[in-house]
Amino acid sequence: RPRRLIGGVRSLVNSKRHIRAARRDINSLPLGVRLTDGEALSNLKYDRIILGSDEIWNLNNPIMDQDMSYAGIHFRSDQLCAYAPSFGSVNDVDDIPEEMAGALARIRYLSARDQNSVDLLAGLGLQATLAVDPTLLERRVEVASSQNHSGNQVVIYGAPIGGEFLKALDQMAKRQRFEMSSIVYSQGSRVAHKPGVRADEFLRLFREARAVVTTTFHGTIFAILSGKPFAVVNAGAKINKISGLLKMFDAENRLVRDLDSLEDLLSQPLDAETVNAQLEKASAQSMEFLQNALN
Repeated sequence: RPRRLIGGVRSLVNSKRHIRAARRDINSLPLGVRLTDGEALSNLKYDRIILGSDEIWNLNNPIMDQDMSYAGIHFRSDQLCAYAPSFGSVNDVDDIPEEMAGALARIRYLSARDQNSVDLLAGLGLQATLAVDPTLLERRVEVASSQNHSGNQVVIYGAPIGGEFLKALDQMAKRQRFEMSSIVYSQGSRVAHKPGVRADEFLRLFREARAVVTTTFHGTIFAILSGKPFAVVNAGAKINKISGLLKMFDAENRLVRDLDSLEDLLSQPLDAETVNAQLEKASAQSMEFLQNALN
């Protein structure tokens, strides 16, 4: 089957591009010594250990491999602060093992980045602050950019959307004469693919987009900050995590469950004043948490 073979080769090439891009970015960061041994971690003499962020508590994620280091098991309790972590696709408190629950109970300053994670911690008898993703701290949507949607690119960011959504976008593109670009992940032959963009190019694509379609939590964040019309499709196991983020900005309708609303959403931006007011409130709460934890 030539088409399947070509698809496999393309996936392999893209994977190598992703690895090269990750290595390039990691090498540009001022990282310290990498520690993987529990005893070495327990000997760290830092005043504060910050656990985070994002899906370090996602037991379904093979990258984390259910490593209890991410729950702070090797550190003194007075060292520990959890800033904006997440359980990701874990949605039931019964799926959290006792060892992890015990480790989390030792964290002195506890926060989470989505309501689902806050609720799971509450189910363990732990109170956590709802903190925003660091990408949202001290960021605001520019009103001027939110009113300018004359660009000719609809940017897609996330796992392949496929099927009816891609077909609907293709039909819209022909009617409205716009082009489609996909960042990182391939969306098929009908969409221009940009697999290895640098951070500045990534931000530029969002900033200059006509509209954004995404399947991911961070794609939703960058869509909100860009001030452009956007829609979230095929959220899958992360639907609770993304729903909580959208609720923060009164934008639950951006989670598209059928095709009827897609075209309207991609022509209507969020109200910048409302978004900025919510960002101000959420950012202030998160910064207060961080200052208390670090002091």
